[in-house]
Amino acid sequence: MLFAYRAGTIAWLPVTNLAPPPAQDISPRTLEWLRRLSTGHRKLLHRFLDAAGIRLQVEVSIPPVADILAGVKADPDLSQIISSEAHFIATIGATGLAPDRIIQFQSLILSYYTHFGRDLPWRETSNPYHILVSEIMLQQTQVARVLPKYHEFLEAFPDVQTLAAAPLGEVLAVWQGMGYNRRAIALQRTAKILVEQYNGELPRDIAILVQLPGIGRATASAIVVYAFNTPAIYIETNVRRVMIHFFFQDRSGIGDSEIEPIVKNTLYREHPRLWFNALMDYGAWLKTREQNPNLRSSAYKKQSPFEGSDRQIRGNILKIVLEKGAIAEGALIETIAGEKERIQTLLVELEKEGFIHRTGGIVSIAKTGAL
Repeated sequence: MLFAYRAGTIAWLPVTNLAPPPAQDISPRTLEWLRRLSTGHRKLLHRFLDAAGIRLQVEVSIPPVADILAGVKADPDLSQIISSEAHFIATIGATGLAPDRIIQFQSLILSYYTHFGRDLPWRETSNPYHILVSEIMLQQTQVARVLPKYHEFLEAFPDVQTLAAAPLGEVLAVWQGMGYNRRAIALQRTAKILVEQYNGELPRDIAILVQLPGIGRATASAIVVYAFNTPAIYIETNVRRVMIHFFFQDRSGIGDSEIEPIVKNTLYREHPRLWFNALMDYGAWLKTREQNPNLRSSAYKKQSPFEGSDRQIRGNILKIVLEKGAIAEGALIETIAGEKERIQTLLVELEKEGFIHRTGGIVSIAKTGAL
């Protein structure tokens, strides 16, 4: 039996002369699964099917850009991709972004992703709530830290209704270790708005999404891309890194206003979710290969040290209050290393932001976060 995928359909074709069944449409999730068959999993599947007397053939052509991966070797190594990349960069200045060069760029990025892309749990779903959680978590936080918390958070709050109804203390407790705790409050506030105003559904309109707590334009665009496979333009760290590396080799002080037209012109509109996943992984790979191209971006800002920062002290305050449930303010200040006046100032901030409640000299977690 021959298994074939091409141009958005899937069909089982007998090796004998029996007539094949009609091709069937497949879901984006199945497409993502098929993409993985070109990695080590495909070899294992081949062995299993060979033992059963079945021959497997997977042909991938991402419609409607016919044969976008044509000419890419079946199992390229990284040196081949780097060589193709160098040739593209060396010649792009002379040709500009002509249609054929756009296809070459797309082919190169998708080629890397096809063979070396990361398996991440939020790529295995199009559940809008799961995508919302992952995108909020991935704001200013690396994938390695998000992975365990993503699973833990969804186990504790499996849907938007459960998150909206949960006590703030429970939400913050699960969020511990992620940092930037304002995101937890924002995420729960968004859940409550979705339940109260949108019947628990995530809007597909970027203009509506940006009005929700903790969601800026980049996050809103990412949500519609990954949850709804809707074309949108956005720039984040990895996307910026790829664009600077390929198109601004001899420049510094590069603004996002210069990058955005290239993101728009090279966007693979027929499958934006696949495309941005590929850009993300290529950008992550670039960071391991060379000096970070984002250092040449005008948007680059070196993050201040965490040790001894207000962020660290705020995190320690929340950790202690969550553990104790309620604690005398004086005892709390004595427990935390730092200047008394500085800690008191941070307590005032945390109360204004809706994290804690102070009354009668006792500090406890607020019932509802305020943004």
